[in-house]
Amino acid sequence: MKGLKYHWRIVFPIAIALLIWFFSSRTGEQSDNQSLGIAAFLHLSNVATRKIAHVVAFGALGYAISSYQKGRSPENYLRISNMIAAFIISAAYGAIDEFHQLTVPGRSAQFSDIFIDAYGAIIGILIYIAIFTFVRRWRNKAVARQLSRSY
Repeated sequence: MKGLKYHWRIVFPIAIALLIWFFSSRTGEQSDNQSLGIAAFLHLSNVATRKIAHVVAFGALGYAISSYQKGRSPENYLRISNMIAAFIISAAYGAIDEFHQLTVPGRSAQFSDIFIDAYGAIIGILIYIAIFTFVRRWRNKAVARQLSRSY
């Protein structure tokens, strides 16, 4: 029987992708009102707020897909092919998301946003690798300490 961790690794990227789709489905006016409110709170320009939102959203997607890719088989360590696949999936979803925005009233697609989405995915993947590596090393040290005490 598969555990909660296995199911979370499937649900997490799907939930993030649906959340991105939801925000992309908002009309231009709704999207502007939301980003202007956040921009005022953060004391940033509307454009900067929107670009940061792209990086954060696709960083989370890259992180989640990396976790899924790593968790497909327990013996998997961080294979470069898995991380490349996570990047390709995230970047492709960014392109699909921009195309989707063309169908939403008051929204437009920007080619530069595809690159920003890909950049966010890379950041998310690198954060996943850093956290995974830190946790793996910490666990290995804990096991080594436990083994040294038992002798």
